[in-house]
Amino acid sequence: MTNLQVRVPSKASFDVTNRVTSFQDRGFAFETFPIGWFQVGWSDEFPIGEAKALSYFGDQQVAFRGESGNMHVFDAFCPHLGGHLGHGGTVHEDSIVCPFHGWRFDSSGANVEIPYSKDCSRRSLTPWEVRENAGAVFVWYHPNKNPPSWELPDPVVKEWVDSSFHHPFPHSVQCREIFAPPQWVVENAIDVYHLQYVHRTPPPTGWAMREADPDRPQYLAIDIDAVFDTPRGLTEIKGLNEVYGLGLVVNHLDGLLPTGQMQCVTPIDHTRSHIRFSIFVPCQPGDAREDAPSSVSKAVVDAEMYELYGPDRDFPIWENMRYRDRPSLTKEEAELYGGFRRWIRQFYIR
Repeated sequence: MTNLQVRVPSKASFDVTNRVTSFQDRGFAFETFPIGWFQVGWSDEFPIGEAKALSYFGDQQVAFRGESGNMHVFDAFCPHLGGHLGHGGTVHEDSIVCPFHGWRFDSSGANVEIPYSKDCSRRSLTPWEVRENAGAVFVWYHPNKNPPSWELPDPVVKEWVDSSFHHPFPHSVQCREIFAPPQWVVENAIDVYHLQYVHRTPPPTGWAMREADPDRPQYLAIDIDAVFDTPRGLTEIKGLNEVYGLGLVVNHLDGLLPTGQMQCVTPIDHTRSHIRFSIFVPCQPGDAREDAPSSVSKAVVDAEMYELYGPDRDFPIWENMRYRDRPSLTKEEAELYGGFRRWIRQFYIR
């Protein structure tokens, strides 16, 4: 057991001054949302037969799981007279029915039934590419509706298939709205110098950003060695941050307790994003994978949640900062930040 004390973050503690301004008004150089895979929920949030409204990338979507168990996401508005399929729409087998006039659309988006007509419309719903991975639901975004040009590894978090680890949902997950674009959050994966000031840890003892793999240019990895002050004293920690585009960072920590973390950021519009956090921790003796973590595993979950969502950690910085397209970097920072800023250009269309 551990007596680690965890403070519960208070939403009211954030002093956000930029709620009504766009990312671009705050100095952000990119006017389009980044290309890539983005989480829109956890798999267990989408039961069979239930339509759910989503709001991402400055638009509206509808998501549902058909009777086959397959997930589907479409643009939300019926091409007939604009009914929102996520508000009153019903699921029939693997199709969705508009609440306004009963038009039914199949899993490809094609109109397959108009109940008061012998004909069907040639107009269809626009489908989104969907993947379920490590207990999460991802969609592919491209501003020109281009199909996926790369895939996430499956599973993207190795602990998902390790029976000695808890499944995160619903006990070890959290979703919050944040007034920042995905890139500002994902940049933390390479910012080793902020750890001692924002997270109150000793400076890392070593780090290295791996060269981008020519076969996987959308993937970036950063190795970090550090010493953390834990309830059991100073503990050496080896970390691996894996970045997949600008929507997903996977962290693996090996030290006091092996831990896998999945941090996903999905833009709602040009003022807000959703940041979702899933933590994979080992099962303690007697615990099932579906149980809530206990003992030291629970303490680790609570502590890691605080490090992301705590009112004196990253959130108030991200939500009140102004982006520097040409930052003033030290020599020590230039390799990491410079390499990362060059790498992210592939995900934007200017």
